[in-house]
Amino acid sequence: MPMPNDYIAEIFEQPEVLENIARDFRATYGDDMFRVEQLVNSSAIDKIILTGMGGSLHSLYPTLLTLSQKLPVPTALWDTSELVQQTPDLIDERTLLVAVSQSGESAELVRLCRLGKRPRLAISVTNSGTSSLANWADIAVHTNAGPERTASTKTYTGGLASLSLITASLTGSDLDIEAAAIRSAAVAMDRHLPAWRARSVELIAFLGSAGPIAFIGRGGNLATAWMSSLLTAEASKLACSAYPGGQFRHGPLELVREGFACTIFANSHSGAAELDRRLADEVLKLGGRCAWIASNAAKVPSEANRFAVGIPEVASSCDPLLNIVPVQLMQEPLAVARGFEPAQFLNAAKVTTVQ
Repeated sequence: MPMPNDYIAEIFEQPEVLENIARDFRATYGDDMFRVEQLVNSSAIDKIILTGMGGSLHSLYPTLLTLSQKLPVPTALWDTSELVQQTPDLIDERTLLVAVSQSGESAELVRLCRLGKRPRLAISVTNSGTSSLANWADIAVHTNAGPERTASTKTYTGGLASLSLITASLTGSDLDIEAAAIRSAAVAMDRHLPAWRARSVELIAFLGSAGPIAFIGRGGNLATAWMSSLLTAEASKLACSAYPGGQFRHGPLELVREGFACTIFANSHSGAAELDRRLADEVLKLGGRCAWIASNAAKVPSEANRFAVGIPEVASSCDPLLNIVPVQLMQEPLAVARGFEPAQFLNAAKVTTVQ
């Protein structure tokens, strides 16, 4: 196997990043999070706004689902550019705002900090403790993933892990249980990384490198679908799309025929599992190809038009930490097949400083 480049090296650093977040979160932020939980329960907050750009926005979707299910306060997910340009008045003295930005210096997040109005309380999740966003927030959570030189990998999963602990805090769940689940996921990731990298060449041989790939997910796995599409465009310069599983049937199903390729991030912890399986079967029946990434992949053998990638069984909140990793790794052979250096920026930069 070739020596790791920066991109692959950063993927392999993820288990340590997750372990450190799980170990340190309670001691560093536990008291602050308890105060936020009390604030939400006191009726001083009448809405929660979650906001970010790019992968940071996608990482917030599992948080949106859980807070919407467990808290009486309405929660909304906003693209920061749209929030600050179109509806800045949503932010007021009764708003809890959670803003995620790996750099803390993206143009839209900097503009958020300069609006001249503040929410009742702002929580930031960044990789750096000295960024504009972290300095602006009332509570600044740092992933401490270390320098990231290429497309987002460890900062994305580090953000997911931090958000799952913030979510547990806000909903009154046991922080120690969630931290233990993240540690278990980190161990499983570390154990499977070499095998996933070895299989990435087969995965790209199956999906192909010339045509677009549709990434499909439901529930928390929709975050993985969105991030996979973004990462593939950024790292391998391949136009892709991402869909909720149900939404795919409302029009995009017409794309499926011979030559169509998709990846389904299948549920194994919810009633959506059978819906995922039915959709995959329909794609195959219509002549398309389907990569199936799930913890129950062993029950779905690879065949002519189906390629199964197994994910270790972990707590459902940790599925998005693991099922993104095969997609991260497949960028290496995909980019090379397309004539590019994996995950290197050509038209943009690591930090987007222009709206």
